[in-house]
Amino acid sequence: DIAFGDITSLDMSLDECDTFDGKILRDEDSPNRVIPRCLPWLLSSILPGLVELDFSNLHGGPKDEGDYISELSLFNSTNCPNITKIKWDNRVGGCYFLRGKDMKSLDRLNELYIDNILCDWRFDKHFAPLMSQFFVETSIIQRFFFFACKSLERVSMKGGKYVTFGEMTKKDFPQWALIRFVRRTPSLIWFRSDLTQENIRLLSKERPEICFCN
Repeated sequence: DIAFGDITSLDMSLDECDTFDGKILRDEDSPNRVIPRCLPWLLSSILPGLVELDFSNLHGGPKDEGDYISELSLFNSTNCPNITKIKWDNRVGGCYFLRGKDMKSLDRLNELYIDNILCDWRFDKHFAPLMSQFFVETSIIQRFFFFACKSLERVSMKGGKYVTFGEMTKKDFPQWALIRFVRRTPSLIWFRSDLTQENIRLLSKERPEICFCN
């Protein structure tokens, strides 16, 4: 028999859909890709031995007015102190998630895979007016891209995009944002992204210990 405490991997991922082909899908367009908040709350409370999480192809919160957290915050160091790896490819959700506060208490987190993530300020609702400035380099919002996660060693965010405010179009994560993330993550040793070759050469001189992939 396997006890709940012996389970180390939780895979809640779904098959890929057309989220990134054509229009930008919202929760109301694909309700079956939204995680009910009660589910991660329950699983995080009964699976204390988790080491790996996979939420790929699921939409993420916050979703409701006054909601300050996403699903990952429930898998905190109190409930699941051993989590070292998170995979959430093709995540569609708000920009607030990128600040990394949901993972601040995950002291052992060292692998993060969020390829093809789509950040849409409309998902942030309560924070929407502020989050529309998330990818403006001169904005006062400077601490993002998992700023709170100081133990990250392997990160993949290739294909990351965001929805612009006003124009409502999808654009790639800015190069300056990717560069800033590398410079602010001292533990990083492997990074896959859409950095240009020129910027990879620049960062390789500053951080020769990092393996850059694209």
